[in-house]
Amino acid sequence: MTSSSTPRSARGGFTLLEVMCAMAILFFVTAQITELCHGAHMRGMTARDLRDLREAADTVFRRLAYEDGRHTDGMRASLEDFYAGWAELPSVERDRWRPFVMEFRRRPRTAAGDAGTTGAEPISGTSSTRSGSRGSSGTGGTGTGGTGTGGTVTGGTGTGGTSSSSDEESTGVELMQLTLTIWHEDEPEEHLIVLQTFITPQDTGTTGSSSGPR
Repeated sequence: MTSSSTPRSARGGFTLLEVMCAMAILFFVTAQITELCHGAHMRGMTARDLRDLREAADTVFRRLAYEDGRHTDGMRASLEDFYAGWAELPSVERDRWRPFVMEFRRRPRTAAGDAGTTGAEPISGTSSTRSGSRGSSGTGGTGTGGTGTGGTVTGGTGTGGTSSSSDEESTGVELMQLTLTIWHEDEPEEHLIVLQTFITPQDTGTTGSSSGPR
């Protein structure tokens, strides 16, 4: 028997087709694992960025609410200037805050009653009317009877009673509604973070006599 008639299994090794199939399977599995790892990494980066953004928003919100009452309703600024610059972050770290835009809203509100003379909008969004006690007091009239002579009768004279009434309207508690909204400059319609609180005007060093947004 010559060597050319030796069975393939006796020679050993793999054919080119078998090697190509093995390489194709290996490439497919590697691509799937790489995609899963990349997705997990991106989700982790997004969660970290959102956490850092929330910490920055909390810092800015406390500063606007309690530490600095100069900022008015409707103020807009970039977090690069208002947060990174204020925190004195290095220039390399400031670039990540540049795309984020913040808007600050300050509105007078009332709670547990009417707005009174301030005209502030109630928290519930509907105007409520609550009136206090209504009282009246008076003194009865006095007079003298008529006298007559013949066919002439003179009517009596008298003093009518006097009365007084008082209306007391209860006014609500004056509050200041503070709202901070943050979004990415490329997607202004998608609000990433919205923070809101109610505080008394004395906490910010302002008065609650404003009749509308300032």
